[in-house]
Amino acid sequence: MEISESDRKLINEGAVHYFDALRALREFRVLILGLCDDVVQRRGEDLAKAMGTQVDISTPSGGVWPDKHRDLLNQASWKRASIWRSLHFPDFGGAYWGIFCVPERTRGDKAIAVYAVVGYETNNGAIRDRALRRFKEAGVARIEKREGNEVEIREKLNGGEIDRFPEVLDRMTEGWIKIWQYVGGLPGIAEGAEPHNG
Repeated sequence: MEISESDRKLINEGAVHYFDALRALREFRVLILGLCDDVVQRRGEDLAKAMGTQVDISTPSGGVWPDKHRDLLNQASWKRASIWRSLHFPDFGGAYWGIFCVPERTRGDKAIAVYAVVGYETNNGAIRDRALRRFKEAGVARIEKREGNEVEIREKLNGGEIDRFPEVLDRMTEGWIKIWQYVGGLPGIAEGAEPHNG
């Protein structure tokens, strides 16, 4: 079997660095989840109060994408890489805090854009549409409709300042608290609710 020089180089370097790379990946994920956790623990109750509901902030769930080996090996499925924590709000859906990395379409797959994200995945499209309209009325931040039933605030982190991620998440969470206060919490986005300008 013929092996090219570039493949021989990859084998030699890869074998030496493979476990270091796996360890670095795990440490990075643990760090990001911990930073998200910190924001959830400090701001989760204030957010729930602004929403007019209760939530157990001691049990956030976490997520990493891609995570499974087949997803890691299938580069075509890499639409984004993300690490996040989420809280479930029974009357609305789930709130999430995280870091998202996506290829920049304008510059090819080699350029990666990194975003801090705080958002919600609502229980259904009707709730999302009512909430989205009211959230935008608040004028606190640019609210984006994402895939499925997600609405979020995202902020691009430029190279050299990605370490600002925890402070940005905290500021974005404060923005969501103000938005929920403006709309009057969950009652303010209920079907048939009168606009509330708290």
